[in-house]
Amino acid sequence: MLPCCFRQKTTSWLIAVGFLVYACGTVSAQANLDKRLIQKTTLTGEARTLEQLLQELCAKHKLKLEIDKASLTEEGIDSSVSISPLQVDGITLASAFNLILEPLQLTYTIDKGTLSIGTRANADKQMLTLTYPLAGLGAVDPEMLTNSLEVMCSGLWEELDGEGGKITAISPQSATILQTKSTHAEIADLLADIAAALSGKRRPPTLIERSEDLLRRNLSKPSTLSAGEMTVAQLGELLRAKLKINVVVAETALQDEGLSLDTKITLSGEKQSAGTAITTALAAPNLTAVIRHEVFYITTKAMADEMMTVQIYDSRAAKRPAEDIAAQVTQMKEVGSWEDVDGTGGAVAVFGPLVLIRQTAGAHEKLAQRLGPGK
Repeated sequence: MLPCCFRQKTTSWLIAVGFLVYACGTVSAQANLDKRLIQKTTLTGEARTLEQLLQELCAKHKLKLEIDKASLTEEGIDSSVSISPLQVDGITLASAFNLILEPLQLTYTIDKGTLSIGTRANADKQMLTLTYPLAGLGAVDPEMLTNSLEVMCSGLWEELDGEGGKITAISPQSATILQTKSTHAEIADLLADIAAALSGKRRPPTLIERSEDLLRRNLSKPSTLSAGEMTVAQLGELLRAKLKINVVVAETALQDEGLSLDTKITLSGEKQSAGTAITTALAAPNLTAVIRHEVFYITTKAMADEMMTVQIYDSRAAKRPAEDIAAQVTQMKEVGSWEDVDGTGGAVAVFGPLVLIRQTAGAHEKLAQRLGPGK
């Protein structure tokens, strides 16, 4: 069994974007904003427009808000668009912003002490160059580093896609990379996790990761949920009441598949964990659930398949070459699809003795049965 350390690509990148601004020199403003982004907040579930909801949150947490309405208009989005009611309590402000903005393909950046809302498309046009120290990565093979970053981190890369970011220089001490802010955040996380894995350690979990680990533990307990037929909306209410967890339904994603909050599901009375009981019930109408942004996120399987995460496995424990394990993984058809084999899906890269795997949450669960659970 291979020990592994887990890295979720989609949870904390917006906080990391703030770090990039900090690195560019706006130190005092960024220090205050980072603290606010990890403050706990509440969304009451009342109907609000996008602008109303953002203004309320920013006022509560003493943040300045600026919406780039021009870029929103270009994408056909109005700041007065109604937001599906979100009822959550005790999540970080960063996760709250992600839950609000992500379905609309919006994002936020931090500049000169102001929280600016814009489109993801516009943000991805703005690239910057950062230099990363490579201390802790040992003797770095430039080709191996380049492949790992380009395969594991999202965003376009000039070498692979003909456009996008690129690694402009690699030395034994550092790597200089041109990329978008969101991809830079993924790069920073990945390099930190690789360094920790090579040292045999795991980086301390973030506040968001601790919150999500607690949610996983709650869902792994034996189910106490009442069996029977109910709607997706009723399931959400049941989980809030019985398990005391935050639940969000991706209503727009359901509508895209011809489903709704009134779609019926049936909970089984079999002895099993709460998480298994729920995902089994959701499978019939082609739905699933993932832990995302500190909530139990009910969505379509199609959307869940786009939510990739990365795990890093250490081949030294298995006493097998990392390349052999990587080749074996991509032949596991029961796990899911793979880019190199099927043209779409997950990906595998090797960094020294480490095997880096980008796949869906469901695929990682199957991999854990074959390669061993995470630390």
